[in-house]
Amino acid sequence: MSSKVNLVSNLATLFACSYLVLFFSTGLAFLAEVLPWVTLFLCLTLSVSGFVMSLWAFSKGENGFKLSQNLLTATVCFVLVVFTGFVFFMSEGGFSPLIGTI
Repeated sequence: MSSKVNLVSNLATLFACSYLVLFFSTGLAFLAEVLPWVTLFLCLTLSVSGFVMSLWAFSKGENGFKLSQNLLTATVCFVLVVFTGFVFFMSEGGFSPLIGTI
């Protein structure tokens, strides 16, 4: 496995993990109250770029462990993309969505 594929694979995993750390540390909640559009862009950038990079690394991978890591990262990033859309555009429990649609 080339070092470029390994770097992209690890970077995709880092993007997914950084999204989850920001979410569970309530950093995203604070940022979403102050700047919801910036938070949406940050969340989509981390999750979509992690998804694309992990799919690219999956297609180039040779090692069984890296293939499973890339597949797991792609699945987690896809769930994060769907979750981001749900959080920012759907109302829940009487609360209005963070970003209202026109």
